[in-house]
Amino acid sequence: MSFYSLCQSIGELTMLSGLQLAAHLKSLGTSVLIVEKNAQIGDIWRNRYEYLSLHLPHWADHFAFFPFPERWPTYTPAQKLGIFMEWYAHALELPVWTSSEVIKAELSQEGHWILQVNKGGNDVRTLHPKHVVSSLQS
Repeated sequence: MSFYSLCQSIGELTMLSGLQLAAHLKSLGTSVLIVEKNAQIGDIWRNRYEYLSLHLPHWADHFAFFPFPERWPTYTPAQKLGIFMEWYAHALELPVWTSSEVIKAELSQEGHWILQVNKGGNDVRTLHPKHVVSSLQS
């Protein structure tokens, strides 16, 4: 792969941006991999308290390539957004490693990336992408 979009959903807005970035890059023919810390895409929203919803009307938050349906609630419930995010990743066939985490990222003296990813808590994979996009929130 020539490109990895590393999107660990530590923050809810970074996950939205990371999914859409991966979708755009894939549409341009770039190989993409999303590394998701949670068990499922969208868990950053699904695992919140039951009555949480977005604070702004949904029309400013449409996803690239798939806008929300016409009868979508004005203030999207968190669980509904989480489900939509997972559907979005599946519909666009975005490659995702869930329950995974980047544990080390370094740039060699030659300018090459070396990444170590704990994949599903089972094994550590070493990747050598040409480019890395990290979508994180501290």
